[in-house]
Amino acid sequence: MSTTKESIFFIDQQFIQIDADKKWIETDKKLFNNNTKTTVDLYVDSPLFTLIPNEIFNQIDQSQKRAFLTNEENNFFFHHSTIPSLDTQLFWAIKKEDEELFKNKLPGCTFHHFTEPIILNNKEEFSVKYYSNNNFIYILCFKNKSLCIANRFDIKNDDDALYFILNLIKESSLINSKLKIHSYGLRNNDLEAKLASIFKDAEFNKYSELDFYSFFL
Repeated sequence: MSTTKESIFFIDQQFIQIDADKKWIETDKKLFNNNTKTTVDLYVDSPLFTLIPNEIFNQIDQSQKRAFLTNEENNFFFHHSTIPSLDTQLFWAIKKEDEELFKNKLPGCTFHHFTEPIILNNKEEFSVKYYSNNNFIYILCFKNKSLCIANRFDIKNDDDALYFILNLIKESSLINSKLKIHSYGLRNNDLEAKLASIFKDAEFNKYSELDFYSFFL
């Protein structure tokens, strides 16, 4: 994690940042006041994101890129970040009203997609990393240290989460690999137990709900 910038996350309409006691705290977006005197890296949860190889990204116009994400481009601002190891751009969108709020609350902040630190800091040969809460789950699969797939799904229960995790593991051809499975976000013992029963040889790393430092390891 950068020592010159503060990292703040925006998830489920809440800002999440480090307080004076070095604990991550959640604040509703309407109540949030920025007390930091440093510049900020803001990591935004957005369901509208994709990875576009540089060769394609550099050859198509902006409207074509936006069409990958939405047919309502007038309602969004668009951003991209370079993923050097994949020769790829992480391309994503923020609702205009949210970005205007961010610029008002955190002037001069640098925008990042929520998945960016997980993708950039992966060191695992074969791994599955997922972040879940009550409403959605992010799932990222890595093979030979390279990202195979990353997606975000709305979920209603454990069965939804398990289905999407298993489906992406299958799509990534990781079923017979010796996996490391990293679970972030809301701790779900039932989901973790089901995965452990299916992938008996996997190594599990479980992080507490607000352990966002682990994204940067």
